[in-house]
Amino acid sequence: MSSHPSRNIHVKSEPMLIFVLAAVQFTHILDFVIMMPLGSYFQEAFHINPREFSFLISAYTYSAFAAGIVGALFIDRFNRKSAAIFLYTGFIVGTAFCAVADSYILLLLARIISGAFGGILSSVIFAIVGDVIAMERRGRATGAIMGAFSVSSVVGIPLGLKVAEFYGWNISFAGIVLLSLPILVLMYYHLPSIPPFQSAGDNPVQNFVRILTYKRYMASYMLIMFVILGGFTVIPFIAPYMERNVGIPKENISWIYFFGGLVTFFSSRLV
Repeated sequence: MSSHPSRNIHVKSEPMLIFVLAAVQFTHILDFVIMMPLGSYFQEAFHINPREFSFLISAYTYSAFAAGIVGALFIDRFNRKSAAIFLYTGFIVGTAFCAVADSYILLLLARIISGAFGGILSSVIFAIVGDVIAMERRGRATGAIMGAFSVSSVVGIPLGLKVAEFYGWNISFAGIVLLSLPILVLMYYHLPSIPPFQSAGDNPVQNFVRILTYKRYMASYMLIMFVILGGFTVIPFIAPYMERNVGIPKENISWIYFFGGLVTFFSSRLV
C-alpha cells in the first residue's frame, strides 16, 4: 500500500464514508470470527476432530496471507474504489459458498475464497482512510473502523450463534451475505474515486521489498505477528473448551463473546 499523504479527493460525506468503511470491516471481521464459536457445530455436522477444525480457521488466514503478498505487488495500480468493490464482491461470493457448503471440503474451499478476497480488502479500507481523511481526523476515523471488531463481538457473534442455534450454522453465513449486499450498494455511491498511485513503469517487487525490509517497520511487523499468533492459537478453541471441559451449555456460549466484546469495546478506547 502506498504511504502518500492524503490528496485533495472529493468526498460526498466524510461521516458516511467512515460508516460505510466500518460496515465493510464489520461484515468482513464477523465472517472470520464467527467461525470460532461455531466449531462445535462443524464438528457435529461433518464429524471432524479439533485438528481438522483448525484447518478451517487457518485456511482463511493462509489464503489471506498469500493473497496479501500477491496483492501488495499490484493493488496500487488500480483505482481504490474499483478495487474495494471488486474485493468485497468476491468476499460476498466466498461467504455465500460457506452458506451452501454441505461438506467439510466445500466449506474449506469456501473459506479459502473468502480469505483471498477478505485479506486484501482490509488493507484497502485503511488505505482509503489514509488517502482521503485529513491527518488531524485520521486517528479517529481509523479507531471507528477498528471498532468494528468489538461490535462484531458484542452484536455479531451472539446474534450469529443464536441464529445457528435455531436455524443452523449455514443461515449465520447467509445472514452475513444479506447484510453485505446493501453495504455493497452503499460502497458504490459513497466511496470516492481514488486514482492509482503506481505508474506502469514502477517496479512493484522493488517497492514491496523496500517496505518489507525497512528497519523502522520491523518492530510493527513483529508486534502484529505475535499478537495474532497468541490470540488465534487460543481463541478458536474457547467455545469447544467451555462446552466440553467447563460444561457451559451451547446456548450460553454467546454470552461469553458478548461480555468479552463489551469489555474490549470500552478498553480499546481507553488505550
